[in-house]
Amino acid sequence: MRRLQRAKDLMKLGVPLAEIAVETGFTDQSHLNRQFKKAYGITPGRWAALTTASRQL
Repeated sequence: MRRLQRAKDLMKLGVPLAEIAVETGFTDQSHLNRQFKKAYGITPGRWAALTTASRQL
């Protein structure tokens, strides 16, 4: 969960998902995607899009 929280923090900063996966210790981006969706029920890309959209309002 700590790695996923760190990934969320990096997404808020606009870091690319592939880079986030490596930096947070996931094998690759698809591993990050699977774990994120399993934990939060939404893909990291969708979560990033939603949080970016809400900050722009």
